[in-house]
Amino acid sequence: QVTVRVTVPAGSGTVPGEETDLEGAAGLLTSAALTPVQGVDINIVTMAQELVDTAYAGINVSLEVTSSSAIDIDGNINYGSTAVTGVVILQLERDGSSRSVVVSVTVPADGATEPEETAELTGAANLLSSTVLTPVQGTDINIAALAQALVNAAYNGITVRLMNTGNSAIGANGSIVYGSTAVTGIVVLQLEKNGSSRNVTVYVNVPADRFNDNGNTGGNNGGNNAGGSSGSGNSSSNNGSSAGSEDKGKKNNDTLILINGNEQGEMAAASIKTGEDNITNVTLDPERFNQLLQKLENGAVVTISEGGASKGVSGELNGQTVKNMENKHSVLELRTIEASYKLPAELINIDAVSQEMGKNVKLSDIKVLVSISKLSAAAQKDINNAVKNSGLTLIADPVSFTVKCIYGDKTIDIKNFNSYVERTIAVPSGYDAAKTTTGVVIDPDGTIRHVPTKIINIDGKYYAGIRSLTNSNYAVVSNSVQFKDVDAHWAGNAVNDMGSRLIISGVGNSMFAPGKEITRSEFVAIIIRALGIPAEEYNNEFTDVIASDWYCGYIETAASLGIINGYGNGKFGPNDHITREQAMTIIAKAMKITGAVLSISPEEAGVQLQKYSDAVKVSAYARESVAACLDIGIVSGRDSGILAPEDYVTRAEVAVMVQKLLQKSNLI
Repeated sequence: QVTVRVTVPAGSGTVPGEETDLEGAAGLLTSAALTPVQGVDINIVTMAQELVDTAYAGINVSLEVTSSSAIDIDGNINYGSTAVTGVVILQLERDGSSRSVVVSVTVPADGATEPEETAELTGAANLLSSTVLTPVQGTDINIAALAQALVNAAYNGITVRLMNTGNSAIGANGSIVYGSTAVTGIVVLQLEKNGSSRNVTVYVNVPADRFNDNGNTGGNNGGNNAGGSSGSGNSSSNNGSSAGSEDKGKKNNDTLILINGNEQGEMAAASIKTGEDNITNVTLDPERFNQLLQKLENGAVVTISEGGASKGVSGELNGQTVKNMENKHSVLELRTIEASYKLPAELINIDAVSQEMGKNVKLSDIKVLVSISKLSAAAQKDINNAVKNSGLTLIADPVSFTVKCIYGDKTIDIKNFNSYVERTIAVPSGYDAAKTTTGVVIDPDGTIRHVPTKIINIDGKYYAGIRSLTNSNYAVVSNSVQFKDVDAHWAGNAVNDMGSRLIISGVGNSMFAPGKEITRSEFVAIIIRALGIPAEEYNNEFTDVIASDWYCGYIETAASLGIINGYGNGKFGPNDHITREQAMTIIAKAMKITGAVLSISPEEAGVQLQKYSDAVKVSAYARESVAACLDIGIVSGRDSGILAPEDYVTRAEVAVMVQKLLQKSNLI
């Protein structure tokens, strides 16, 4: 038996909102070590289900694998004379979407008199579980022996045995196999003393064998074995990758190709090159890669990882490979030391690209370059000036994210996507997590706009986790806004947070006017800024909005996305104050873009609305939208149990609504 971390990719019917909730539920379970109350007759699945139900509706929990001797395959708990810690693999499922999660479980002793050894076993288990076991590179040592040495330093008479291994670099007998790349996984160890025992799950990191690369040492490559095209999109630059070193058919210690976390090496790469621009270009071999792809389940993640000194990394595929990945719902991920980019293949929309290239163009003849890279010194200077002129503080250097499709002398730059794309930018050490920090896009004209950002901690290092609908140059900035008139206001935190994220602005003199009613055009502009979407060129969408109006671009964007429809008579009413039900209707439509939308039937809407004494005042067109906003927690009723759907929305209420929209969508 082997205990492994398992991620079950979503099937073709996966809804973005399902992924968000399943991810959240998985995070909830992994952060909570399940510990049943001593002697209580409860199934571990029931326990996990109850925990998930406190935060998410409709997610079913089932048991896939157990490595705990105190939990049987049906999830029943068997209390013994000593506490037992192990892991179980649970599956989370809702509406056809699913994912698996590894959860730590501690089953306490059954209350009988415990041996004195219990405290020592618990201490030794805690010692091991808080340590990542890392054997010295190339050393011939058994993983159980390594753990035994660590335990012996603190406790006497405890024997360590290997029970299960979920690390591909560790054999069933505990022997360590060093490969060309480091491997991290888990092992289950048993601790025993005087007849008492307990299991513990321990992380193990097996370093790469520095002499594995055909006799060459691994630390000498820097970024020089990498290579390739910058993917700038200009047809004149398409041959730029030829001016670099090439490492064909040979593994590169800095550049790795992985599928679902497993290294592929020369199985997938036709070449790895370093261009004069110091960008690593990795070309996937179409035949070998597609053969490999067909053997994989849907949802495979193909990762190109560059860990050297290059300025960036570019993955090169042909259009047919992209189409094959699209059919398998696969994801292409690029990683460097400073950034990452996770792009589902279907978002490239290669069929539309092919049609634009020409009627008879074969997919296999289209070159697709997906790239992340640092900016040139000149571009960096322009961005520094733009950030400074906006009164912001630059936290992390800008990174360019691009997707370019090339056929002959024609290049199509893929700049927009129809769902959010994940990317990260590393935040330097010493970062103050208490400060409001957000990702921003710097447009060619120097305009800076917010993109939804969440600061995340990965292995002790901070990253700006950015989700956006566009490709561009991205940077991370810090901006602290404190409006004077919301210090003691019920919405003060939301107002200052949204102001710091460049989503809302004040009325002058550091004042916000929280009680002031807001217009329909102002509300739409705030929603579009919150979503991180650029304002488009106005196309005379409504008769009462003209191209000289400051808000016309936001109105155009919202209309093109289906977020607004206007009054139905060709007018939008931009200067009319917006009512609560109108605001909730717009938010519900925005939720479809963010993936937070809940499908509310008319019957379910009635159940939600009947809680309020004035529900009859909700217009028929708005009932399901209002119910969805109430159900997900973006909006609540006003005092005295009323909805007040016809009342106007205040600026303070808008700040809270928008903050909750982003939070419930897992965007901030």
